[in-house]
Amino acid sequence: MNLTNLLFTTLFVILCFSACKETVKESNKNIDNIIRLDEAIENPQEVLLSSLVDSITLIPLETNTNILVDGNPRFSFCEQFIEVDTRLFDWKGNFVKKIGKRGRGPGEDIHSCPQIKYKEGEFWSRGSKLIGYDSLGKYVGKEWHFFKETKDKPLGTGRNFFDIEFVGDKIVMYQFPDSLYWINKQFELTSGEMVIKNDIYQKECGSFSGINRYFSTFKNQVIFYNFFNDTIYNVDVNRINPRYVLQYPNSKLPEEFFPHKNGSFLTKALKARQSGSFNSLEEFKLSDGKIRVYTLDETQNYLFFIYRRTYFWGKFRGKKSLGYQLAFYDKSTGKTIALKDKCFRNDIIIGLEFLPLWGAFNEKLIASINSYELIQFVKDKQENGEQINEKLLAILKQLKEDDNPVLVVAHLKK
Repeated sequence: MNLTNLLFTTLFVILCFSACKETVKESNKNIDNIIRLDEAIENPQEVLLSSLVDSITLIPLETNTNILVDGNPRFSFCEQFIEVDTRLFDWKGNFVKKIGKRGRGPGEDIHSCPQIKYKEGEFWSRGSKLIGYDSLGKYVGKEWHFFKETKDKPLGTGRNFFDIEFVGDKIVMYQFPDSLYWINKQFELTSGEMVIKNDIYQKECGSFSGINRYFSTFKNQVIFYNFFNDTIYNVDVNRINPRYVLQYPNSKLPEEFFPHKNGSFLTKALKARQSGSFNSLEEFKLSDGKIRVYTLDETQNYLFFIYRRTYFWGKFRGKKSLGYQLAFYDKSTGKTIALKDKCFRNDIIIGLEFLPLWGAFNEKLIASINSYELIQFVKDKQENGEQINEKLLAILKQLKEDDNPVLVVAHLKK
């Protein structure tokens, strides 16, 4: 190669490299902290599960009369355990132990179904109060009586202690709807912060969510989602920092229908039903089909959202909702996709609905199915002459219709 050709080739490579750098800059330049959910919901897409997931694992939870899982369970996850209310299972579905006792005494909780969480050799029960246990599940004499401990230094108007998460050496607690408190493991209050203005809320209000999960942990980062202001925060050991904002002004349920303000609407609707003018209420026109986002979960590449369209008293008005639906945000491109027909099209176990209501953990999306539903699913496929996965058939041999649920774990591609 002569000198002229060498110089030309070198110049060409430099120009190509510069052009590539500019393209990368240009593609990243448009990624901001706004998640545009409206655009995605208006143009839902069919997405194959295999485009994000490389395999599915089914985990039947062990069943006996002492460890029957409630019909509306709450799941959480850590490296060691699948946490289902007060029961702990390993990642093969074997029952490990039950933590805590119901009652009014020390180390007991009157709450019908508190949530157990595990961190670094200790268990924590969150029900009507926060209770600490050692690695064997023995009460260690530590309790946090939420209303007693915060009555002299309240931040907001909320009265519902809804969720906890571990961040660094602290425990962060969400007081629905407006405040976060941090305590250390000696159960000493260390800090607190408002997440919305408390002058908006004139009285106590409850959640109208069927999924009470407000924190998500990815690696060592805890995030918190507040649906009142549609802001996603990074949670530190003593404060929160805004990270993303959900934007869906055309689809969002109007604020007057949030639980802190809808008392008059409920009264008006009941009177209208009695008088025969139920279907003509203006409030239904304003709220029908509007959306509330319920949960958010983070993974390496995505943020996953569960949302639902609202139809108050829909079954009495002939209005049918799809129920919970899924959307996700691609962190590398800044694009948001809402899924057509509410969830992924499952092309791994064909025909099995996969909606990860229990969130994400350690690069896994997690759903569940009742044992009788899974048995019926396979039976229907066999009657249609369809081939059944051998692993699925092996699991069914040990299942009975009244067994505990089966976890459906989808492993995200790396």
